Amino acid sequence: MRPLAGRRLFPLWAVLHHRGRSSGRDYATPIVARRTRDGFVIPMPFGEATQWSRNVEAAGAAAIRWRGADYAVERPREIDLETAKPAFGPVLGRLLRLVGIERFIEVHDALSTA
Repeated sequence: MRPLAGRRLFPLWAVLHHRGRSSGRDYATPIVARRTRDGFVIPMPFGEATQWSRNVEAAGAAAIRWRGADYAVERPREIDLETAKPAFGPVLGRLLRLVGIERFIEVHDALSTA
């Protein structure tokens, strides 16, 4: 999905740009992301042990390329399926439960300091 993630025609896929908490290296990770009123909800299909989720939580911020646009995001917070379901709607919400995804990260659009 890496070549398609973040492009306008693939709204379910995005690219998460984050920095390694130990290495300091920049990473670009393809993810599923759903836009909310003030940010994104990102499923964690492999749980909270994924490196990208640990990096985002440690930094407190990241960037997401979604539908051809870049978004600075901050204030990551782990949420459960019931809290995340409104971002996915009834059909995808049921699918998430069926495949066993129970944890998500919610991030908010970074506040402009201008």
